[in-house]
Amino acid sequence: HTATVLNFVAANGGYCKRQIPQVEKVRQAYEAKGVRFVNMAQTMRQEFSPEELTKVMNSLGSKIELAKDDDNAIGRGKFLVRGFPTLFVVGKDGVVQEVIIGARADLEETLNKQLETLTSQGSGS
Repeated sequence: HTATVLNFVAANGGYCKRQIPQVEKVRQAYEAKGVRFVNMAQTMRQEFSPEELTKVMNSLGSKIELAKDDDNAIGRGKFLVRGFPTLFVVGKDGVVQEVIIGARADLEETLNKQLETLTSQGSGS
């Protein structure tokens, strides 16, 4: 992958529900350029089954790969996520290039710029 977007979200989070459709728009533009998108489902006050998570993501129009982070082990343990949503852009070298916290109004613009840079580098130009 030229880059990976890890989006740590909680299915019952209002800010997450606003942010996920924005990330979906970006996915539509960059997945074909080799960018992998993963929604990392976190627990925030309520546990969701895999089926419930899928239903919530589908209701938001998300076609992004979905992974359930049991006990928030990856989010809290490896990425030090403290709030949702928190999005990480990781380059193909495994280095975090960008961290976007919250459902920011400029999310699409910021994410598009970062991914354009990474996919340009990945194409050998």
